[in-house]
Amino acid sequence: MIFKKNITKEVWKINFKHPIWRLFPNHQNYIVTEVRNLSEKVVSFHCIDFVSGTMKWTTDFQSWQSWWIGVEGVFDDVVILHEYARPDLPAHKKIIAVDINTGKTLWRNDELVFVSSNNNYLIAKEDSFANTQTLKLKLLTGEILCELSEDEFKNTLKELNTNEKLYYQTPAEYWMDELLNEPFHGYIKKQNRANQIANTVEVLTDVENDIYVIGYSRKVNNDILKPVYDEYVSVLNKRAKILYTDKIVSSANIPIIPKYFRKENILIYIKDKTIFKAVKLFESKN
Repeated sequence: MIFKKNITKEVWKINFKHPIWRLFPNHQNYIVTEVRNLSEKVVSFHCIDFVSGTMKWTTDFQSWQSWWIGVEGVFDDVVILHEYARPDLPAHKKIIAVDINTGKTLWRNDELVFVSSNNNYLIAKEDSFANTQTLKLKLLTGEILCELSEDEFKNTLKELNTNEKLYYQTPAEYWMDELLNEPFHGYIKKQNRANQIANTVEVLTDVENDIYVIGYSRKVNNDILKPVYDEYVSVLNKRAKILYTDKIVSSANIPIIPKYFRKENILIYIKDKTIFKAVKLFESKN
């Protein structure tokens, strides 16, 4: 594939009414969001096409659980959800499998607890102190395939960890002195004119397409006990020309890490907790 350079630009954004808690991309062009209404204690889930910004589906599960539910992960075309053991106990319980294409529940098991998964099967344990069974289940149906011995369980976990694939890229973290020889160091130095940049700088480098994506936190007050930070994401080329920049949070109490991720030629990030944004870094041409 030959890439054609183009001006970096926003391609879509979605304004949610409530904070976006977490994002989960899958192997296709879909991203699942977990959105939490803090005042009414209601969580909802949304599936978005990250290329077009089209909402495929949105749903909540108020019929049986409105708040104490969350996402374990996304594996192939299946979203795995969990409930919580108790409001004051963050341990997970139950397994709910949802079709990422429709938002419909494929299956659920109230007796098991999720351990790990790949795109074909998942590993679960009995939700009981008296029973320590470890089971292997079909991802699409929840059918129990077999019970695993302790050695089989360890080997299977090792296999799952080895084969785990990220469907997106996250930036690497660098200390300021590690960026001295980078072409964008002058830009960072300017932002840090009064030693305002906090902690590390996040950088995603794409030399082939002449793109550097930089995320950083800049302190905006001098209160040692209660520092406040503005958060930024910027896109530069190797000549340190600014192609795109955005303040993603104003006056945060702690620096935010990570600030963004990239899937193919699309930069994805959350702005002001509720705005989900996508920026095209470059055009692609076959």
